[in-house]
Amino acid sequence: MLNNRPFTENMFYDYLKWGGFPLRFDYIDETTTRKYPENLYESIVASPKYVFLLDKPDMSQNGIIHLNIPDFLLRRKDLILT
Repeated sequence: MLNNRPFTENMFYDYLKWGGFPLRFDYIDETTTRKYPENLYESIVASPKYVFLLDKPDMSQNGIIHLNIPDFLLRRKDLILT
């Protein structure tokens, strides 16, 4: 039994089809199964990305924020968490 459903050979092949995605069995149909990785990907892409460097010049670009380590540790610059 898996999530109150009998585990079948088709469920095993479905598991392999989704690349060993264990949460696959928490979703009943393909539409909701597809939505989870899409939402996860979007949340990763939408999150700010930080690179911590010892270099002083700010070379931030394309949504990647470069922070100088000493400035960050001395709280001259803060992370913007969303």
